[in-house]
Amino acid sequence: MVNDFRILDANNDGIKDFSYIDSGNNPDMNRKTVFIRRGNTFVKKDFYQYDPYCNSIKQ
Repeated sequence: MVNDFRILDANNDGIKDFSYIDSGNNPDMNRKTVFIRRGNTFVKKDFYQYDPYCNSIKQ
């Protein structure tokens, strides 16, 4: 189940990417994912490598 869908420029390359938070059936097991646009495709990456703040508070 996708709880939050966002369009953003995660890697600051000027091209819009998108991300979502997927909690599945367990809200304690949140997973943040970002899809980075590479040409005509999207590559799945870990959101935390693009957000220093979230990475600093990640447990």
